[in-house]
Amino acid sequence: MAIEPSLISSLTWFAHVARHRSFTKAASEMGVTRAALSQHVKGLEKQLQVRLLNRTTRNMSLTEEGQRLLDTLHPSLTNIEQALNSLNDLHIEPAGLIRISVSRTEARLLIEPHLREFLCRYPKIRLELIMDDGLTNIVAEGMDAGIRLGVSLDEHMVAIPITPNLTNAIVGSPDYFKRYGKPETPNDLE
Repeated sequence: MAIEPSLISSLTWFAHVARHRSFTKAASEMGVTRAALSQHVKGLEKQLQVRLLNRTTRNMSLTEEGQRLLDTLHPSLTNIEQALNSLNDLHIEPAGLIRISVSRTEARLLIEPHLREFLCRYPKIRLELIMDDGLTNIVAEGMDAGIRLGVSLDEHMVAIPITPNLTNAIVGSPDYFKRYGKPETPNDLE
C-alpha cells in the first residue's frame, strides 16, 4: 500500500485515540473536535479494510489488529516526535557542524579575528574550515558556506557581502620604485 500524506495523518490521529483509549481526551489534546477525530479513524479503518477499535456509547478498546498497529506505530511516531523536538531545540540554541570553504587569506582577514568570540558565544557549534585557495563547488562538496574576496560566482550561488569593498594596492618604498620602477603586474616583482 502506498503511503499518502492523508494516511500518515490518519495513523497519527488513530495513535492518539489508542493511547488515550478515549476520543474525548485525544480530541482535547489535539485541539480538534471529537467528531472530526472519529471520522478520521473511521476513514482509516475503511482504507485499511480492518476494524481497529471496539466502540460502545461509553467505552472504547482496541481490537487485536488495532493493538498490533499501535505497537508498530508507537516507536516510529516517538522517533518522529523526538526528531522534531531536536529540530526545535536548534532554534533555542544554535548547535551542530558548520562547514565553510575559505581561502587562507580570507580565513586570516575575516574569520580569525572573530573566531574566539564566536565559539564562546555559540559553544554547541563546531566549525570546520576547509582552506582552499581555488574555487570550490560548495554544494557538491557538502559545504554550508564559502567565503571568497571579489570573485565571480556560479549563477546559482547567492552572494552576500560581509565586508566593505576592499581595494588591493601595490605598495613599496620610494627607493624601490626609483630603482625598479612601478610594477604593473605581480610578475613585475620577480
